Amino acid sequence: MKPLPLHRRWGCSAALLALLSMPAPAECIDQSPGDAHQQFEFQLPEDKLTPHIPDEAYINRIEVRRFNIFDLDNPRDNRWYGRLANRLHWVTREREVRHLLLFKEGDPWEPQRIAESERLLRRESYLYDARVRPLRLCGNAVDLLVLVRDVWTISGGASFSRSGGENKSELFISDSNLLGTGTTLSLGRDKDAERSGSFFEFSDRTLQGSRWQLNTRYADNDDGFDYLLALQKPFFSLDSRSSIGFEVRQTDQDTSLYYHDDKFETFQQDTDSASLSLGWSRGLHKGRARRWELGWQYTEDRFSPAADTRDPLALPQDRTRAFPWLGYSSVEDEFRVARNINDLQRSEDIYVGERWGLRLGLAGTAVGSDESQIYASAYYHNTARDTEQQLLFVELEGEGFWDQSDNDWENLVISHRWRWFLNPYRRSQWLLEARLDYTRNLTRDNQLLLGGSTGLRGYPSRFQTGDRAFLFSLEKRYHYDIHLWRLFYIGSAAFFDIGRAWFPDRNDYPDVEGRGDDDGVLTNIGIGLRITSSRFRSDQVLHIDLAFPLERGENIDDVQLVLRGRQRF
Repeated sequence: MKPLPLHRRWGCSAALLALLSMPAPAECIDQSPGDAHQQFEFQLPEDKLTPHIPDEAYINRIEVRRFNIFDLDNPRDNRWYGRLANRLHWVTREREVRHLLLFKEGDPWEPQRIAESERLLRRESYLYDARVRPLRLCGNAVDLLVLVRDVWTISGGASFSRSGGENKSELFISDSNLLGTGTTLSLGRDKDAERSGSFFEFSDRTLQGSRWQLNTRYADNDDGFDYLLALQKPFFSLDSRSSIGFEVRQTDQDTSLYYHDDKFETFQQDTDSASLSLGWSRGLHKGRARRWELGWQYTEDRFSPAADTRDPLALPQDRTRAFPWLGYSSVEDEFRVARNINDLQRSEDIYVGERWGLRLGLAGTAVGSDESQIYASAYYHNTARDTEQQLLFVELEGEGFWDQSDNDWENLVISHRWRWFLNPYRRSQWLLEARLDYTRNLTRDNQLLLGGSTGLRGYPSRFQTGDRAFLFSLEKRYHYDIHLWRLFYIGSAAFFDIGRAWFPDRNDYPDVEGRGDDDGVLTNIGIGLRITSSRFRSDQVLHIDLAFPLERGENIDDVQLVLRGRQRF
């Protein structure tokens, strides 16, 4: 055999050397997501990939898995109503899920954005739960798995609730995930103690796949109307660098004043308002987002006699408040994923950090106001204790106008609240809740009220009024591992409420004769059920309470039946 020519021998040697010098293919580490049933229930194996992901890793691929309402592969879910619901339900579109994520393919691996994207997904009422987790690691390339499960979002027909001796009913149809797009459409008729009428609402939290949000409302009531148009691009995430918002609203309605849950005065109130705001931030820096905002607020209130006005000469004075304002806020990036704090058997993102904010504005005739005033508002929220045995939330908020001509406040409202959980992460837990409210120089169209609809569950909705109030509640809660008909989770509560609203310098409400003495401190005890659904929209907990007032008197029933939907247990 003839030897190869020199140039061919050299070429083969070079190719062999190049092949031998190539780096070995990166070893891939796979994280099995479990079978479909485990994914549907979000019972995923412990994540073992994260400790191996290098800091210089990047997102190679994003896989989105969407689940319908019922798991038809599970015989316990494969029933006629489960099959019918899945057939009629339009599963959330994949693009809507991706719109809520704070990362895309090719972005660097950032655990903070992964965790916050989970929170943004779980915030949507049309999703039961969500997970974002590493699926595969090949060298520096990370594949991510996004899991979401839908709930039934179409509601319609009739609804009824009762609180503080008052009934509210609705005849409506609503969908908070219209055709799987994440938009909300509602229309119908409602009726409560104040008014009845028809309404139309539409909102989109990711307008055309963007960070813009649109909210509209039109209501035609028997005492007037309510029109709302709001368009905003908020600080969508902790690392957002800017925000912008615009809102206009017009309302025309009867406003009533109450004493012992009786209307003693009614007048017509027409309100026009508009606001504009701009915000900017350096984003998330050292675990905290600091933000500046600049805005303008306009509110005009006009008052006139209504059909049943008792004293037309004692109407509130018309007023216009217009002012530019400057605000600053700070938000700490501290969250905990838990269950059975505000909801039942559902993953909750509990804020356990510190956040606070301040706004100052200057109202005057030069900017359209009819008074020279300084507007001020502030809030401070903190988790003072976060352990396995205790969870303590502290909130302080205040807002009002300082009148420079009178050297006093107008419509000043200060509220302080504590929520203290004992054994918060166990099936059985205690909740101690305290609230203190203080007001000064409320205009006649505003009242501080205490009753069944504001936490004193054994009494009518608007039983006491004053310029200060306190409420203390002690509640023993229990969460059951019961999944009734594979539709509902059940909890129970036994509670004690004590509170009072009063004027320190008088017993009777001003301008009301023959209304009796101040009622003093009121107390009640009660028991109740808490019901939430694993298949319907995720932002409502049904409360069914029987409350027994310990102080009896006129306009106080021996027992109050309270039926209402709330966002908390």
